Amino acid sequence: MRFKGFTIIACLFFYCIHAQGQISHWQNFVLNVFPIDVKFFNDTATNSLYIFGGLNFSKNQNIYSDTILKWNGTSMQYISGLKQGGVGALMPFQNKLFATNNINIFVQDSNKWHNINNRKREYYGLFNINNKLYNFQDSVVFASPNTSCHYFISYWNGINWIDTLNIDTVFKGYGQTLNSLIEYKGELYVAGNIFALDHPDFQEIIRFDGKNWKSVGNGIPNSGLGSVRKLLIYKDDLYACGEFMESQGAPGNAIARWDGSNWQRLGDGLILDNKSDSWASDMTLLQGKLIVSGYFNDAGGIPGTTVAAWDGKNWCTLKDNFGGNPGLAIQSFNNVLIMYGAYKSIDGDSSYQYNNLAQWKTGNFGDSCSVPLSVQNIPELPNRINIFPNPTHNNRFKIQYESKTVFKNVAIVVTTSTGQTIFRKQFANDNSSFSTDISLPETTTGVYFLGFNVDGKLNMAKISLE
Repeated sequence: MRFKGFTIIACLFFYCIHAQGQISHWQNFVLNVFPIDVKFFNDTATNSLYIFGGLNFSKNQNIYSDTILKWNGTSMQYISGLKQGGVGALMPFQNKLFATNNINIFVQDSNKWHNINNRKREYYGLFNINNKLYNFQDSVVFASPNTSCHYFISYWNGINWIDTLNIDTVFKGYGQTLNSLIEYKGELYVAGNIFALDHPDFQEIIRFDGKNWKSVGNGIPNSGLGSVRKLLIYKDDLYACGEFMESQGAPGNAIARWDGSNWQRLGDGLILDNKSDSWASDMTLLQGKLIVSGYFNDAGGIPGTTVAAWDGKNWCTLKDNFGGNPGLAIQSFNNVLIMYGAYKSIDGDSSYQYNNLAQWKTGNFGDSCSVPLSVQNIPELPNRINIFPNPTHNNRFKIQYESKTVFKNVAIVVTTSTGQTIFRKQFANDNSSFSTDISLPETTTGVYFLGFNVDGKLNMAKISLE
């Protein structure tokens, strides 16, 4: 049964989750739909959140729906669908709504959808850059003995799609994808699964300076199966997240930032069990922080699954347990964080198993934070923490800690002044005291930063290697 055009109010409700006697940061976000895939778009012009993708109205049917929902913070409005499969991209533009199903592209006028695919191409991705609507397109011709594939970036002139930027002169080969388009410091940046045989530094991200396509440093190398999922500007830097690792030559683990001239790592980035298979799926901004979702259980040396926050200097995580499953899309709206993921429970509550949607409204992303990449005026450690010898002459020292209460978890991180981690280890504890010997790898002499995290509370100190 399909809904007619009306406003859905009663079907939306929230309830708090309790886990192990504590209130979770997360609440259920129930839409009476059962998503197979979800994407978000925050329309700040109308203060509305669009929710789209593959939204199924029956949990017993594994089918895509062309449903588009519009949430104003109080009520949910159903928008008549494309009637041709799930919605791949959506963009309000000049008082009209544009959408693609990754094959055709449509515009809604007077509550009716019109197909504006004026070429035999597949359309995906919609971006508003300086009040100009851009779209990614490709054209594949399967013919023996070779298959030809061409790629395009086009803009809408009100009547037709007009090719621009000549990206087809760069891309050669089948199977490339374009995921993100953004303007940064006067240049257009394009990212996705990008490779160019005659430009080895055109890897996953390139930029257009108004005349020519250029590399972004050495690009973002990976194993060949990865890509950049999203680009976002935060504190005057351009951030890229996706499937890439430093072990494969990338400038960071699942996330990196570009200042216009050079790539910079975000500490140790996002890691999964110290292996090379973590990834970041999406980014958004909330409360002055960059929020990242993905598949990881360590952010900057601090335990934390699925979602983490970056404030420009250090990582912070929540203590919530997503069962080791990834977050796939995340969006802030009216100071609320809404996330879609593959998790079946949060903090042991299994009410998410059918719709995988949750909203974060309480708590503090400072619950557990990493050692800042630049630390000044570090306070002395409390008397109950002892580090000796300090300075140390053989890269070895002992840490002793005493508490008035029992604590469960200890994390120790040692970093350089530039934020590179040279030591990281986690310890399980079930006592009010802790003691361990630390042996650092061979490194140069100098001052290093030590982060000592006890059940999410961070203490910092300087240690000298001589």
